[in-house]
Amino acid sequence: MRKSFWVMLTVLLVTVGASSAHADYLATFTCTSGTYGGPCDVPAPTAPFVTFPSPTLTISFDGIISPGVSLPASDAPTDAYEWDFAVEPTPDPSEFITTYDIYDLNNESNTYYEFDRHLCQYCFDYVNDAGNLTFAYVPTPEPRSLALMLAGLGFLLVLKRKATARGHQQVT
Repeated sequence: MRKSFWVMLTVLLVTVGASSAHADYLATFTCTSGTYGGPCDVPAPTAPFVTFPSPTLTISFDGIISPGVSLPASDAPTDAYEWDFAVEPTPDPSEFITTYDIYDLNNESNTYYEFDRHLCQYCFDYVNDAGNLTFAYVPTPEPRSLALMLAGLGFLLVLKRKATARGHQQVT
């Protein structure tokens, strides 16, 4: 019984210590130039964590969230990217059309997305900002690892209790 306890403990520790198969990347937009080559006109867009391959960026700008800009499967998190963001006025002075272009410089792919009309608090005229997009690796443990660890600990506690109970029965 003591040997099976150590075998189970070893298997549990190896399983929990194994690296996670799921990895997220944090997208970071850095603005390098604004309209007509001047300084950046508006705060850089943001996007939450994405998973490769074929990531879908949920880009947020001025409180407006895109439904999702999907990059091709050939795009890798280590590739060099540039982005271009444009806001164009519409006949209604309070509404604008926003477009995003994301260029993968390694494989020369281009992803284009256009928002429909929306309100924009920073926009008063034509805006065109551009910059770099990078992805930073952020390891994320899978929920199954935690569940497996808890199940394994529970199993070990049951084995220990049974062993302790048998030991007390034999003594009495």
